[in-house]
Amino acid sequence: MCSKLRSVDAEFFDLEVYAMYKAAHELLGERTWRMVWRSGEIVFEELEGRLNVRGDDVLVAIKKIADYLQKVGYVKHIGVREVKEDEFEYEMKDSVIIRGTQRLIGEGAVPAHISTTVMLAMLKKIFGLKATLIGEPTFHEDGRAVERWRLTRITETPHENSLS
Repeated sequence: MCSKLRSVDAEFFDLEVYAMYKAAHELLGERTWRMVWRSGEIVFEELEGRLNVRGDDVLVAIKKIADYLQKVGYVKHIGVREVKEDEFEYEMKDSVIIRGTQRLIGEGAVPAHISTTVMLAMLKKIFGLKATLIGEPTFHEDGRAVERWRLTRITETPHENSLS
């Protein structure tokens, strides 16, 4: 076992994530979405104690996860803002998986949504909320990826037409 953890090259990490999601999509097709959402739940379960989001309001809890993802180098910056009641805009800048994600989308495959799935797993577990993506994510030349979410109380089976 390694005595000291090392950083992994971002370009290699992006390639590896791309390869895993491409392989999953080739083998599972649209069922890959189940893997995407479950992976976020697993990561949140592992991080929940460290992130200490219980007792926070929704926006504060999301920002704690964003701060963590920035600290560990997954993304340069994450901005989350409420656009109107129960609707949020989520903006990432320079995510380490942006190139692979764009390739997967361009190939019609299920893309990685690493930070999104962790946040949505938290919303589901702590707040009983699901997020529905409004439109498609937009990718900007300056390295930003922007998503807009609508939050609603969970009333139906998870994974049904939503991001949680």
